[in-house]
Amino acid sequence: MEYTQDIFWNNIPNTKGRIYKKLGFLEKKSIKNTFLKDLKNPYYIWTGCGRIHQLENIILIPKIQNSIRRKEIYFFLYEPICIKINDSYNRSFYSEFGPNDDLSNIISEELESIKIFVKNNNIDNFRIFTSDYNIQLIQTRYPDLKINCLDIFLRDVSRNYSNLLQLRARPVIANNNDWLLQNNITKKFWCGNWRYAIHRHIIMSYLATIDGVYTWNLKCSYEELEKNNWFDLKNFEQTDPVRYTQLKTGVDYLYNNIFVIDQNIDAVVVKGYDEVVIPGNNAPMPNKQFLQSYISSFCGIINETRFAQPFGYFSEKTLTALYSKIPIVLVAPPYTLEYLRTFGFKTFDKWWDESYDIETNHHKRIIKIFEVIDYINSKSIEELKKIYSEMAEILNHNQEITKTIQWNDKIL
Repeated sequence: MEYTQDIFWNNIPNTKGRIYKKLGFLEKKSIKNTFLKDLKNPYYIWTGCGRIHQLENIILIPKIQNSIRRKEIYFFLYEPICIKINDSYNRSFYSEFGPNDDLSNIISEELESIKIFVKNNNIDNFRIFTSDYNIQLIQTRYPDLKINCLDIFLRDVSRNYSNLLQLRARPVIANNNDWLLQNNITKKFWCGNWRYAIHRHIIMSYLATIDGVYTWNLKCSYEELEKNNWFDLKNFEQTDPVRYTQLKTGVDYLYNNIFVIDQNIDAVVVKGYDEVVIPGNNAPMPNKQFLQSYISSFCGIINETRFAQPFGYFSEKTLTALYSKIPIVLVAPPYTLEYLRTFGFKTFDKWWDESYDIETNHHKRIIKIFEVIDYINSKSIEELKKIYSEMAEILNHNQEITKTIQWNDKIL
């Protein structure tokens, strides 16, 4: 059964005292192959984005309400929360934060639905788990809710890495005198993209004129990009004209060209930066061709799902790169590298500045990422091969960590 957006549940007793469950596509592999397999608490899983209308309409009979109170009820949100600022979204089904947006003015549709469900069913012993690191920042808006970060989407997708064949041809061998002979690096950067997002457009525009391995099947004008609410292009033009020129040149280039890794499809026009625009019919999967696209690249510039938000977040995009044994520069919300380290991953501050991770101003953070890209780009291929060999222990370590996440039940 394929992925569907729905509300699922497990360990809910029915009127006869037996365990009642509805797990759909999650049951066959996801539940049996993650820490959820041994979880005894009653729990609900919402795999969609936004309002959970189905949950709001569930009314449990008093007997079941009394029964499930014996243990804390868990609510797992499979996707990052969708936040309204001043009761409206500025990016289709979610919002990005500008410099003047206040956390006290935000509303999460998912949390609002859970509030309705627990009130309707007289439940006061419950906890909400999201995929958003530092989700406690939202407590000012929801002081009565217990909210933690425990991303079951990550646990679900990570099960693929424990059994995935190593399709990437480039080995990492520490302390091998023949290292440089075995190293296949010919490009400095790898950057994959699918759904349109402002930060992806900005980063790919900056990379477009640098030889690398990229995907981009989107056509968006400079005028649309200029309308975003967190990256001030006019200010950037005045304060950093050299980098601005590189960015503007890249925007124009992307408007007329595409980059392909494993899906040779036509470009889709982005008529409004705030729309959901997706090239092709299906999300790219980590097939052999896709995984082997990392072979010739030194470093992955990973354009994550979200960027201009206060909560750290990473997905299979980051995991696949780490599994494929390349260092990463993470284009994501602040403190996402810190979040990665909570799983045991090691990052790359020995070789370049990772202070971008703690920069909460989204405009300044992406400029700090430009600076890291410039630093790496200043190195020759031979220099990058040497740096890569120095990273061998960390790259091997990170690949092993990707195989353990499915059983990680650490609450943050």
